[in-house]
Amino acid sequence: MSLLAYQGTRAVTVPVTAAGASAPLISAPCRLKGWSLTSLGGKSTEADGTQNAPAANTVIANTAVVPAGDYSVAWTVELEGTVAAGTDNDNFQLRINSATAATSLNLAVAGEYPQASLTATVTPSGTVAVRNNLAGSVGSIYRAVIVLTPADPAAVTLLDGQQTIGQSSIPYGFSDTEFLDEEGIYVSTSIVMSVQFGSVNGCIYVKDFIESVKA
Repeated sequence: MSLLAYQGTRAVTVPVTAAGASAPLISAPCRLKGWSLTSLGGKSTEADGTQNAPAANTVIANTAVVPAGDYSVAWTVELEGTVAAGTDNDNFQLRINSATAATSLNLAVAGEYPQASLTATVTPSGTVAVRNNLAGSVGSIYRAVIVLTPADPAAVTLLDGQQTIGQSSIPYGFSDTEFLDEEGIYVSTSIVMSVQFGSVNGCIYVKDFIESVKA
């Protein structure tokens, strides 16, 4: 009587893979013991703008129209030149779909001020912009940078040939780590990861086949 012998559990890297693509991970029989995958979101969109002594409610930076959906919004504001307290401090507004979503926290001192990121829903034909509220001081320079990253959840399928052996759905910015029981799942040919939505990376856990041994 022959038995299958396997090595100890090891991790196999899952490269960054986006929706519509597949990644071959294992090309030989093994046992799948689990996975740890992180949802990365899609390709980012960036907007960068500068205005000198802007009048009240001037657009400093704004994105082009992006597809409707949920986005992680990172934004940074910067002051240069001659600035004054009571005018230039906390004087930037993040506007999403023309509505104010956040007000900056910045000193009336020249410098760069990263703001807290947030997740927001952009409507059809919506844009994301940074504007100033009050008119900037004479001699001031206002700058803003916006980075939008799609925050859709990721969905992946692990396949042994045409047979599904595992599935995962992961909210944006989170991870899904699963450990199967001691036996795991026998993989007869190979392991391929197919991504239906979003973008992921991480690893899977496998036990490699060594040889047949006699009992």
